[in-house]
Amino acid sequence: MSDTGSKTRRGPGERVLAWVFTGPLGHFYSVAVDLLVFAARSLAGRAQRWVLQLSGRRLSGEDGTRTAGR
Repeated sequence: MSDTGSKTRRGPGERVLAWVFTGPLGHFYSVAVDLLVFAARSLAGRAQRWVLQLSGRRLSGEDGTRTAGR
């Protein structure tokens, strides 16, 4: 049977970096970015609805017609 596992010994700096990216800080970063993207998309949607409301147009699907360019 051949040994397919890697026997490479990682240095302390590389192990710390791996822990930072895959450990608690990496998870915190992931959640923070997800929340920022969600907030940006929500604000963009609100802004779009606000602009369309000011212009008197409707979003597609609100009343069964296709009006606002989709």
